[in-house]
Amino acid sequence: MEGTLIIILCAIGLVMVLAYMIYRITSHRKKVNRLYDLSREIGSTIPRTGRSRIDIGAPVMEPVVPDNDLIILFHRNGNKVWLSAFRSRLESGSPGLLVTPQPPGPKRREYPAGARTIWLDRSIAHPEESGSTVINPTNLSALFREIEDHFQKGGGKGVLLMDDFESVLTANDPQRVIRFLTMLRGSCARTGYSALVPIAYRAVPQRVRNQLSEAMDAVVMD
Repeated sequence: MEGTLIIILCAIGLVMVLAYMIYRITSHRKKVNRLYDLSREIGSTIPRTGRSRIDIGAPVMEPVVPDNDLIILFHRNGNKVWLSAFRSRLESGSPGLLVTPQPPGPKRREYPAGARTIWLDRSIAHPEESGSTVINPTNLSALFREIEDHFQKGGGKGVLLMDDFESVLTANDPQRVIRFLTMLRGSCARTGYSALVPIAYRAVPQRVRNQLSEAMDAVVMD
């Protein structure tokens, strides 16, 4: 009797393990397929150079901005195609927030106008600018509070661009950054904001790229 009961329990356990494995595999395939489609759509916006010929008559697709979510964009060639998506959302009336290590001046002019700016700089002894706040990139708690406050006041359906995010990665432990991004992703889901987080592919070690890809939705742009 006891032997039969043990066999039955083992069979039930085996069935549960197989069901869980099938569920994980199915979920992983769905996520990979969704990210592949997203990566292909974003990649189609990158201008081709060299021997590749550009078809002037071909329609230009805007990069995809995820709704109520956060996505990491690993880019290899430095073409900031996400700026057009950011600009389009601002022009359509969406509230925007730009987080950047770029100081005010000529280099910042490439960014779309009309968004509030958080300037990431280790020295916060700067005169206040209209529509701009200075935060130390190592103070992720203060950065999150500032972003969360903007989200709550923005009215939803806004867009956040955390440009040159590798500056935050180099200033902090990767696990702290992942916790920060996880909290930020939850804030996007609650407030209706969308977040784009571009990172230069070669600016961070492969180990860190793997950790970020496992924790967040991420695509690689050639």
